[in-house]
Amino acid sequence: MDTNNSNTSISKTSLADSCSGERYWFAFLLSSLATFLIGVIAILLWRCGALIYKRGPTMRHRSLRLVSNPDKQEISYSFDAINERNWATIIKEYAAKLISGQQLPGKILVVTVVILSLASLFIYFYDVNTQPIESCQLWSQSPTQQIDLVFNIFFLFYFFLRFVAAQDKLRFWCLDIHSWVDFFTIPPSFTAIVLGRNWIGGLALFARAIPELAEMLSNKKKYAGQNRLENGKKFVLVCGHITFTSMENFLKDFLHEDRVSSDSFYDADVLIVDKKHSVDFEFQALLKRHFTRVKFFDATVMDPVDLERVKLKRCAAVLILANKDAIDPDGEDASNIMRVISIKNYHSEAKIIVQLLQYHNKMHLMNIPAWNNNTDEAVCIAELKLGLIAESCLNPGFSTMIANIFAMRSDTEVAGKLTEKGSPSGSVWLKEYLRGASLEMYTETLSNYFVHDLKNFSEAARFCLVELDILLFAIEVCEENGQRRLAINPDRTSKYYRIAKRTRGFFLAGSSEEASRARYYCRHCHHEQQPEAIRKCIHYRIEGREMSRPRSESITTSQYPPIQYAVKPFCFDTTGMFYWCPTLTIEQQTIDIRVKCELSHHVICCIFAEESSPVIGLRSFVMPLRASNFDEHELKPIVFIGNSIFLRKEWRHICNFPKVYVVDGSPNDRATLRATNIHLCDMCVILSSSASHHDQRQDRYLTDKAAILCSLNIKAMSFDTECTTTDRRSGISIPLITELKNDTNVVFLDQDDDDDPNIDLYMTQPFACGTSFAISVLDSLMSATYFNENALTILRALITGGATPELEKILAEGAGMTQGSNSKEVLNNRRRPRVVLLPVENLIIADTTNTQQNSSIMMDTFWDDNPTYGDLFVNLLIHRDWLCLGLYRRHDNSSTGPISQSNKRVVICSPPRTFPLLKTDLIYVIQQFQPRYNPSLNIESEPIKPIDDNKQSNIVPEALNTVIHMPYTVTTKITPITDDISVNDNDTI
Repeated sequence: MDTNNSNTSISKTSLADSCSGERYWFAFLLSSLATFLIGVIAILLWRCGALIYKRGPTMRHRSLRLVSNPDKQEISYSFDAINERNWATIIKEYAAKLISGQQLPGKILVVTVVILSLASLFIYFYDVNTQPIESCQLWSQSPTQQIDLVFNIFFLFYFFLRFVAAQDKLRFWCLDIHSWVDFFTIPPSFTAIVLGRNWIGGLALFARAIPELAEMLSNKKKYAGQNRLENGKKFVLVCGHITFTSMENFLKDFLHEDRVSSDSFYDADVLIVDKKHSVDFEFQALLKRHFTRVKFFDATVMDPVDLERVKLKRCAAVLILANKDAIDPDGEDASNIMRVISIKNYHSEAKIIVQLLQYHNKMHLMNIPAWNNNTDEAVCIAELKLGLIAESCLNPGFSTMIANIFAMRSDTEVAGKLTEKGSPSGSVWLKEYLRGASLEMYTETLSNYFVHDLKNFSEAARFCLVELDILLFAIEVCEENGQRRLAINPDRTSKYYRIAKRTRGFFLAGSSEEASRARYYCRHCHHEQQPEAIRKCIHYRIEGREMSRPRSESITTSQYPPIQYAVKPFCFDTTGMFYWCPTLTIEQQTIDIRVKCELSHHVICCIFAEESSPVIGLRSFVMPLRASNFDEHELKPIVFIGNSIFLRKEWRHICNFPKVYVVDGSPNDRATLRATNIHLCDMCVILSSSASHHDQRQDRYLTDKAAILCSLNIKAMSFDTECTTTDRRSGISIPLITELKNDTNVVFLDQDDDDDPNIDLYMTQPFACGTSFAISVLDSLMSATYFNENALTILRALITGGATPELEKILAEGAGMTQGSNSKEVLNNRRRPRVVLLPVENLIIADTTNTQQNSSIMMDTFWDDNPTYGDLFVNLLIHRDWLCLGLYRRHDNSSTGPISQSNKRVVICSPPRTFPLLKTDLIYVIQQFQPRYNPSLNIESEPIKPIDDNKQSNIVPEALNTVIHMPYTVTTKITPITDDISVNDNDTI
């Protein structure tokens, strides 16, 4: 009796009375299974048809570009991704962009899907509690079915987007959990309309187990298999040091929305190759976050079989990352060089961008026969890091400007960061700084308007700033012989001063869309339009534009007429790029702290390194400070403070540079710091060396403890007011640059700032002021080098003093810096661009007092007219050929008193032309160096005599007897030095 009642109850809850006892649950189930089977058959038929089509005679016309030699005897075929691009690929890219949720439309779509999914689930629970499993009710009379149908139509659209964006259609159709959920939810909603009844099924719960079952039954690993290529889709292969942190930073920059080309949606996917025993959850989450653009393969580039699996021959470039925290930098570089050898051995034409830690290891790359200096690049961390720091010794804050230029940040991203931080009092400096931090470097071909109407570089740069709101700072000219020359701010004496056809410009802009204004500008269509409205018009000829060009065989700085030099002893190296002196021993150049030396306007470098620590590569630090595009009296003495045994390992690389001294002692010893007159230095740099051993238990926040303690120790030192330097352009008593290995430690450098410990490095006051530097800011150079083949060329020209491939070949021989000849061709290399930091007020005064005819560009009433940055930019550019890059403004610009500890300065890169100018501003300028004569280092100069000739001391270093004395004169580059070192025996301790 109880059994009959139970069956009756189940019958009533499973079938409605209006259905007359007829069940059609199988119809709903068959609609789902039929959808699945029809889709599988359609995909298989499509693949078969595509395979037959590719084997047909039209294959070479669809996927290959015909290349014939002049004799037309041999015909070869090469893959061209651009010609492979078709409408299907474009649609797929847009679909992938939408479902990834990386941009605003995609985020809206993903949020909508989540909301509708929750609403559909609520309707499902409501029907389960209020209706039988199978009910007979017309669709028009069921509000829940109507609402659910609308939801399922949207889900059908979303399913179509995911199908279009899927790399493997068959795998997506058969093994994707979301696909099975859609199979058992979307078709039954349409079947209910046809049958006039509804069926609530729970079969969708089984779909969750299908991917796991397939993975258990399959013998393949999750990240094994082969790379499936798609027509018209480029990809880059990333290998080397692969971790969650390194890839998160890389993908954040490489997949940035500003990387999207302004006229075509042509992104490159990322294929990560690494041999991992297991992929942790963080890394899996990273792959899922970028699943439409990133793929991971469990493989190694050292195995040719794996290289064949990942289709290395079809990749656009290979990027090899290095571990910047490696205990053994030389060993890390050796591993990456072996990866280069393996890749070049498999495919000699592969384009490689490799990251190295030590500068001297670049010589091993030149020993690889297939290494191509025209297409391959080596991003040396030590070279660029020390070069940026050295340039900041001459122009404080310049390292911050360059680091921000090569990092990808959009205006919306910066605005969001500013909103998160809030708007405290005094945050005006932050808004001005962040606006400049959102600018990046882009390359665009100049339109015909620049060639026919503007004609020269100065007019072109003025037009770009005033009319297009972008900054043009360099051009690349294509010569008749096909070679391309790079000219940074060429002046009117350069043969590249006039704009020629096919000239490409290098711009600072907020996005690629802004930079494209220079390519699309037309005087007929855009004459009276706002910069934001400039788009491609009917006069733009697409055939005149080259979408992609490899780096030329010869990219050099601009050429100038030969300079007539006076006949004097030579003092430059073989390339003419750097000052040179005969080899000096470290004992000759060691300063004894027992002797009080009167140093001033010098550079102090504090090094925390043990005897067994790996070398830092101090040559990369000295070379920018000894570049030949300085006058002799502008060379600042360099004093290294650290362990003498460690410095001896570095000395053989810097022993041929003049005015380089060594102090054996601890940088934390105040007596040593006072003996080197730290209060009179122009800059004090605090470097940290990699430890010879690493304790895994050590807190990562303690990696910078020595540098932070040294920085705080120097700031706490007190000196007599009359003994300190009064001209402090950086705005603090002792200008400092502290290198950090951990970004988060920057909050410990300034105790008086209001920085949030959780904000990014680039938003902190020490970084904005140029007083701190972290290696992590160089992570973006790998992406920048891929997207812009001349990025490293420009960077090296600005910060390394003009290092050339010829010099690298000389250094690779191990001979070091050698003396050069006095030929005019070599001496002419001195004429190259340099960056200077000038006080605006002094610049105006110097110009208004100039009595030469037509030389004055400013009026005595310049400050009475509320001048703007654009006014100064145009005047300096047109009349002096000086190109302004930005401002170095006081943190508290309302202060009119003397510079104090609180009056720090902030870097403002390329402000708008309407930006107000202040008398206290300093301005970054690119100018061409004009040598007045050929100076010579008189190494045989007379020794400095002590005050008492009868008290000649033996402890006076020999280096002090060979110092150059130059009179104090006012220059535009830097505050010149007076006497380098003078010694009084009476001050001997």
